[in-house]
Formats: sequence, structure tokens, C-alpha cells
Amino acid sequence: LEVARGMRAWLAAHAAARPGFAALKRRYDAAALAADRRAATEEEEKLAAARTADADGWTLVVNRKGRKKSGGEGAVGGAKVSGVSAAAAAALAPKASKATKGLSNFYTFQAREKRRSELLTLREKFAEDKRKMARMKMQRKGLGAGGAPL
Repeated sequence: LEVARGMRAWLAAHAAARPGFAALKRRYDAAALAADRRAATEEEEKLAAARTADADGWTLVVNRKGRKKSGGEGAVGGAKVSGVSAAAAAALAPKASKATKGLSNFYTFQAREKRRSELLTLREKFAEDKRKMARMKMQRKGLGAGGAPL
């Protein structure tokens, strides 16, 4: 009787911990079947409870909102399954971002103040860029900051 050691022992433990595809498929199918049975019994219980009258003779009326899902091509379990193209997803993305943005400028004065602050920062950047351009011009001409030659 040979005892597996080292790499062989590790490989044997690894293989034993991972069942093959057939075993996984059997396990998945059994779980899916059990889930389907549970859902069916729950639905039957709901229907039975809706049909029975209580002690006073009243019957519970259950409102089932929404339309019935249709089958058809690409239907899985009564619900239609389909994909979305990248272009369609991109077209929907801006709408979602606007909705999540919320009410950042709910009041008029908030929007006004935001515009003013953005304009002020733009003006400051413009003035700084103007100074930089003047400095670069002077350096190209070989003049110092005060206009004196270097």
C-alpha cells in the first residue's frame, strides 16, 4: 500500500474536492427540481387559501397586478429573455445618470450661484493663462520680467 506524499497527495486532494461535470449536473438538476416543486406547492397553497372562506363566510380576494408574461421565442419559464445592444445601453445611460443626480440645484438661486462661481473660476484661469502667455513671449524675445534684457 503506497501512501501519497508531496505533489501526488496534493493532486489527489485537489481532484477529490472537485467533482466531475456529471456529478455537478446531477446536483444542480436535483436542486432545480426541488426549487420548482417548492414554488409549485407555494402557489397551490396561495390559490387554496384564496378559494376557501373564513369562519364568517367571507372569501379573500387577491389582487394580481400586472399582465401575464407571454412565452414565445427566447422565453424561459414564461418570461421573455433578450439582450441589449451596446448602443441601446449607452443611449439609456445618460437618462439614468440624470435621475440619480437628484436635486443639486433645486432652488433658482442655487443654480445662479453655481453659474457665477463657474464663471469666476473661468475668468481667473483666463487671467492666469494670459499672464503665462505674456511671460513666455518675453522669454522668447529674451527680455526679463520688467522688460529689461536678460
